[in-house]
Amino acid sequence: VLLLCTGLTTWVAYIDLGAWSTVVALSIACIKMILVALFFMHVRHSNKLTKLVVLAALVWLGLLLFLTMTDFVTRNM
Repeated sequence: VLLLCTGLTTWVAYIDLGAWSTVVALSIACIKMILVALFFMHVRHSNKLTKLVVLAALVWLGLLLFLTMTDFVTRNM
């Protein structure tokens, strides 16, 4: 599945989607990230503390991305 997602990412890179190119690429990257975390890092079968740490890391990442986007959107003002 990861190889298919990688091929899909490469295929989408050659298609002109305009502003949606980044959204589609990041969506595919998020799917790949979830697959790697669940299966290769064994988060799927781990204890609750490990799942809590992964959730905290994702919340932190979301907060950093949100703050970055607020800076990016207000830059032209």
